[in-house]
Amino acid sequence: LGEKYPLLGGIMGVESRASAPSKTTILRKMKRRPTPMKKRLLSALLALALVFVLLPTTALAGETTGKDYDISINGKGYKFDSDGSNGYITAYYYGNSPSKYFFSTKADDNWTTNSNLMLTKKGNTVTITIRSSKYSPSYESPQFTLKKESTEINDVPCIEMGNDNNLVITGKGTLNITRNENKSYGAALYSNVGDITINGGITVNVSFLNGKDYYNKNVSSNAIYVGDNHNLTVSGSGTNVIATNQGFHSSPATVCVEGGTITVSGGASLSATNTYDDNRSGSDDVKIQHFNSYAISGTKSNPCTLIVADEKSSVTATTNDFTNIAESWAFKYTTIH
Repeated sequence: LGEKYPLLGGIMGVESRASAPSKTTILRKMKRRPTPMKKRLLSALLALALVFVLLPTTALAGETTGKDYDISINGKGYKFDSDGSNGYITAYYYGNSPSKYFFSTKADDNWTTNSNLMLTKKGNTVTITIRSSKYSPSYESPQFTLKKESTEINDVPCIEMGNDNNLVITGKGTLNITRNENKSYGAALYSNVGDITINGGITVNVSFLNGKDYYNKNVSSNAIYVGDNHNLTVSGSGTNVIATNQGFHSSPATVCVEGGTITVSGGASLSATNTYDDNRSGSDDVKIQHFNSYAISGTKSNPCTLIVADEKSSVTATTNDFTNIAESWAFKYTTIH
């Protein structure tokens, strides 16, 4: 069999008795040769590619520590990944506690037991939607808290927009945004590159608080800041924005919109309270330094416009009226329509 059908004999494991090397014998020798270098290199590259494919999704998400981000939450920047079809991959922000929150492109794990934020991007608009945990009863309203605390001087907001993006905050529930830092400045919710819109019936509590040490209080703090002629819009029935700050030094407004328009419409409400009272202890020279207290304001060089669009909508502005405050204004550098 091996002589007449050398190839078949070789395949069946029968040695050929032909004097000249058969094709079967040559094939055996080729199989036994060492793997060529090119094949080894290809195998190594394939193995490396497999390692990257098997990495967790969180490792491939667009979290960045640089300035090239679409949105930053508590100092962690995030740039949306393309979905390959002129859109962007949805991201989620969640975790076991505010200090351990992280970005992910997978809506599993902790979101099954905790409320979470869903982040989407369309065009140049990033939308934050508050969501219930997977197993929460349908009648429960989700709550989510962003909290930033530090004893170091910094100007890092809880939420900051980047890359010329607008921000929309929406959903049925309550989003708490709190900076409690007694040596810091800036804002809790901040955008100098785009508009901020809050709608959909959500309640957003935004506060920039500080400690009782008047020598180390934060300076120039806002709960909400929208700059560079961009706008703040609060709209829709049931949508409530409650902003509070305790600014010290030339205390700016709780809600500061520099050069843009604040619009409240559709049955929404905006409440701004500046609790700064200048009731300080310390030396006489500290006691006589009186500062300002504003609730809603633009700036002297770039005032804002306030529009309450309908009878169902409301705006409330409150400051402490103490005699030792240099200026106490509910509305400052604001044109009201």
